[in-house]
Amino acid sequence: MDSSNENVTVTCTILGENFNLRCEKNQKLKLEQAIATLQEKAKELLRDSPTLTPTQAAILVALDTEHRLAKYLDNQTPFQKDAKKLIDKIKGKLQKV
Repeated sequence: MDSSNENVTVTCTILGENFNLRCEKNQKLKLEQAIATLQEKAKELLRDSPTLTPTQAAILVALDTEHRLAKYLDNQTPFQKDAKKLIDKIKGKLQKV
């Protein structure tokens, strides 16, 4: 059995709530980085808007993260743009044949 596929537990506290999160061993560092980013975003949001409840802060952080992900996924990479240009060029030549 591949030891990188073993599950591990990462314990963390986010907005005062304790979590035990399971992930594959080879994904532990990425999960810990995601947790740290989430904690920092929540901390900044609560510092900038102290009247927010932790639940409101969690929702706003989730909305911001979803918005950023959607924006990222909607953008094409330079490789995708070049590939599309090449495909369009090939289609044009094929239509002439």
